[in-house]
Amino acid sequence: MLFICAGGVMIYSLMGHSDWHPTLKTDGMWFPHGWEQIVVCMTIVIYSFQGVELVGNAAGETESPHIILPKVILGIGLRIILFYGLAIAVLALVYPHELTPNGQSPFVWVFSHAGIPGADTLMTLVIFSAAVSAANSAIYASSRMLWSMAGDRFAPACFGKTNGGGVPVYAILITALLALVSLLTRYIPAQQFYLYLIASTGQVGCLAWITIGWCQYRFRQSVRNGTYASDLLRYRSPLFPWTARFVIITNFAIMVGTWFSEQGVVIMLVELAFMIGILLSWYLFRPTLSRLRNTVG
Repeated sequence: MLFICAGGVMIYSLMGHSDWHPTLKTDGMWFPHGWEQIVVCMTIVIYSFQGVELVGNAAGETESPHIILPKVILGIGLRIILFYGLAIAVLALVYPHELTPNGQSPFVWVFSHAGIPGADTLMTLVIFSAAVSAANSAIYASSRMLWSMAGDRFAPACFGKTNGGGVPVYAILITALLALVSLLTRYIPAQQFYLYLIASTGQVGCLAWITIGWCQYRFRQSVRNGTYASDLLRYRSPLFPWTARFVIITNFAIMVGTWFSEQGVVIMLVELAFMIGILLSWYLFRPTLSRLRNTVG
């Protein structure tokens, strides 16, 4: 909110000035480096927005989820529009298109030119708090998934054990240990490692959303066909099936677009290895899947 207010003051003060050159005004060209670069950069955008799917994980530990979740989902949408949409709009209106960041965050640039002292320290605190929040959410989601998989015999039984408060301690510990891969920045240049990390997690997130869209499509179609009872649908989806199709097609296009980046070949090879691992795990756990399907049926 502070950034949006500071940017609003700058926009008001710059209106009518001949030397105002916002990012949206790029000498008559909105895509000076080609529209393909937009597709490539979408992985970073998707990476920034990933995490909202944790609402589904939290639903299992929520009382009356059919009442609470619609409110939470609406709140998330409004926050994305307010804190992300408006922030990017402000940045595009005040940040000069010919200016190269050169190691300085565009957000720091806006704060500095708005006359707010200590912009670097302020953004460092914001980034640190966001990183802690993201780590907390990731550990929560990953540990709960391991706990659930252990209950269905898709993971070692030890990950299904909980303490007196119902917390899956072993699942949390293994998740935290795997997170220590970030220490590789000691041996790999931080910027290069960060790009690899964003690309890999962004691609996995796209695959997760493709799976979510496909599951929603199949489930709602099954309800319509009478395979499942209609009272299982507690949430309205007025634009179904177009929303599910949009999610699947968009995320697939983003995954393919990343292949044309500088690290595209490496990312594509890693994805192929990842998909092979998924297929092998399918054949390995097929008896367990059949047992679960018969139990649900």
